[in-house]
Amino acid sequence: MFKVISMFSILLSFSLSAEVDHIRVLFQERPYENVVVAFTQFGKSEEQAVVYFDEVSRSGKIDGYAKKQNFNIKRLYHGQNKAFVVARKLTGLKPATNYYFTIKVGNVTSREYYFKTAPKDLNAQFKLLFGGDSRSDRVARKSMNHLIRDLVQKNGDILALVHGGDMVWDGAEWDEFSVWLSDHVETIGRDGKILPLIVARGNHEKDALLFQDIFVLENHLSDAYYVTQMGKLLLFNLNTNISHKGNQRKWLLSKLEELPKEHNWLLANYHRPAWPAVKSPGRALKYWVPIFEKYQFDLVFESDGHVLKKTQPIFERQLDYEKGIIYVGEGGMGVKLRRPRTNKWYLEGPGYATSKYHVFMLDVSSSKMTCSVVLKNQSIYDSFDLNPRKRPLL
Repeated sequence: MFKVISMFSILLSFSLSAEVDHIRVLFQERPYENVVVAFTQFGKSEEQAVVYFDEVSRSGKIDGYAKKQNFNIKRLYHGQNKAFVVARKLTGLKPATNYYFTIKVGNVTSREYYFKTAPKDLNAQFKLLFGGDSRSDRVARKSMNHLIRDLVQKNGDILALVHGGDMVWDGAEWDEFSVWLSDHVETIGRDGKILPLIVARGNHEKDALLFQDIFVLENHLSDAYYVTQMGKLLLFNLNTNISHKGNQRKWLLSKLEELPKEHNWLLANYHRPAWPAVKSPGRALKYWVPIFEKYQFDLVFESDGHVLKKTQPIFERQLDYEKGIIYVGEGGMGVKLRRPRTNKWYLEGPGYATSKYHVFMLDVSSSKMTCSVVLKNQSIYDSFDLNPRKRPLL
């Protein structure tokens, strides 16, 4: 009898995954009112996919949900002939609110999941996780995903995971992304809580169209640079795979020129470092760093190096405790680690560089930001505070 029940459970699980797989939630520009829900569907199906959602749990009973919407994006992943991306942008949501949802395709219904929208209140307090480079070593990547899941379970105010790129080794291969997406599902909490993704494109994401499909970067977001607004925080997600000098730089300047003064936390997230711990500086050093310094960004996240780093506060290529910007990151979410070049001046104390798997956890309030480095064993390697800057130029 036990064997029969077990076999039935396996078949049911396979049937569900064949219809609704790789479920993910994406934060893009205004996640306090709009989010994208997406999943993968294998094989051609004429059945309409529907998302049922509500502000209270309905335990997956679709007749109980207050709202439902048809998924209005369905197409083959770029270069694919069997796997479809299915997505819907949910609009008009309430800020800082839990939304519970269930997906139904034909006669197949998913379990119930939930996410929390970003706050719009300028005095809101919340947390973000930052990391990058989760390619190549699947065992380490899954361990980091379990760390993320545990952190979210322990810290209910973590809103999203900000990923600095290089999810996979060959970003032109759907099969690699399919495995990455399957592993990412392991960040979902046991209670169904999904941690939304905010993504930047890395150099290993070779196929721009496939990257757009996976993370549903539609229309004006297709070049994979955009600003995400959460409370008083503005996060500029930039693309180091395209021109730093052209339209992207013009867009960055235009967004900063129209900044409301009350948004007093300015952050950037991109892949190739301006102040590297392993490689030579990327083009961000020439084209973006002067902008970060002019507008006095509070913190910049970089990936690509496969190490853990924190620079000195840098302003005009020297240590400056008043106007300097700290650059952190370099990507340690599962990729094989490298040995950093610790003889660079900007990595001297209070900066550092070492080889450790890690994520950064940012605790944001209107009066202070605390940035902590969490290692794979959940220990805190480093923590530092930032106070709001005075920006006379804004």
